[in-house]
Amino acid sequence: MGPIAFKAELRRVGERWLVDSMVPAATFSPVDQKPRVFANVDFQRGDLGSGSAAGRLDAAWLLLPAGLLAACVVVPFLVLGYRVAKRA
Repeated sequence: MGPIAFKAELRRVGERWLVDSMVPAATFSPVDQKPRVFANVDFQRGDLGSGSAAGRLDAAWLLLPAGLLAACVVVPFLVLGYRVAKRA
């Protein structure tokens, strides 16, 4: 392994700064090998650099919970109205 770049987060405690977390951000190839850099984004799913929304659900899927919620509110009133109309 070659050099490693770390991401560190600091937290202020009183007058001092303490390291809260420290994780590797990128690794570099050794000096005697072909130059390569591996970063956290290389190990994530999909092409995050393009800004594409591939793999996400379509907005039309929001209609399903909205429809179910509306049905839970509207259907009891329809049943109640049918029963009242049937008695009259």
